Amino acid sequence: MKQVPPLRAAPGDVTDWRNRASCVGTDRRLWFPERGDPGRAAPRICAGCPAREPCLEYGLVDPARGHGIWGGLTARERILLVVIL
Repeated sequence: MKQVPPLRAAPGDVTDWRNRASCVGTDRRLWFPERGDPGRAAPRICAGCPAREPCLEYGLVDPARGHGIWGGLTARERILLVVIL
């Protein structure tokens, strides 16, 4: 089974945005789909999330987080975003 980072952070942690994210309590595998799976459910949940912006930032800052959906964007979409910006 694939290693998946936690979706909750300790209070006061710089990633405490995770505690108010719409994905809290959902199946984390939605954000880390297997190769070939388009992962469409996660972006729908992210669409109205109050933590979408800091989540996307978190996914963009560290290249080690390349896999998975962060802030509603797949790794490929985040690469395109960086290229455009």
